[in-house]
Amino acid sequence: MSLDRAALLAAATALAERDYTDPLLPGPIRLRELTAQQIVDARVAARASGEFDAALFNAMVCQSGTKEPALTAADVTALTAGRPQLVERWMAAVWALSEARPGDLKSGGTGDDAAGDDDAGAGAAAPRP
Repeated sequence: MSLDRAALLAAATALAERDYTDPLLPGPIRLRELTAQQIVDARVAARASGEFDAALFNAMVCQSGTKEPALTAADVTALTAGRPQLVERWMAAVWALSEARPGDLKSGGTGDDAAGDDDAGAGAAAPRP
């Protein structure tokens, strides 16, 4: 017997959450799993200027993957000028929670991955399970 539609959608749309701490943060933050749309939105925004902006992509992943405290668009701009080692570890924690990494969603055009040729967070992406 297969799953019914409601059970399938419940399993596919229930987003995981967990607390995250980092030595550079004064306390824990609450992360949430990324949706496919959030990953696409970050990729599109990071390519808006024509060149892939890895710092913007990383910051948007952190923003989208953080439930508490809620972050604004202005916070994304601040993160792009912030501590790269913190942002990369934070982003890796979001990817790990999402059981994904930047290249898991394909753009469909040139064979580039969703993060733009693996430019985002070089070395910071969570390993494939």
